[in-house]
Amino acid sequence: MIRAGGFAFTLELRGECLNCVAAEDRWFPLAAALTSAWGADGGLLAGLLEERCGYDKEGAVGFSYAGDGPDEAPDGKVRVHFMDDRLVLERAFFEAAAVEFGLAALAWRRRASLPASADVEKRLRAVRERI
Repeated sequence: MIRAGGFAFTLELRGECLNCVAAEDRWFPLAAALTSAWGADGGLLAGLLEERCGYDKEGAVGFSYAGDGPDEAPDGKVRVHFMDDRLVLERAFFEAAAVEFGLAALAWRRRASLPASADVEKRLRAVRERI
């Protein structure tokens, strides 16, 4: 079990995709958004965190920062959505959860003898430093 504040999760390989699996149902939208934002190697997630921009896959899953559009979050918050579920989280909490997921996913890939980008890890650690 991996923790980031009150968010606890595990990692599971489903097909070829590494998934963030929340320990509690209330965090399902966050886990789904992080899984979707992972991309092929974590570079997409790192880029989204660096640019503070939302990610939206066909309108079903994603997150938005303040100033990102009609479904934007209030200042200092991030709105996470999965289908009809919505969470409004403190920006620092969201970013810490995203970074911990990313770093755990990279470590998992290394243990499984799969490629894990040192550049993505460096970028995620830089995001962690600014939180």
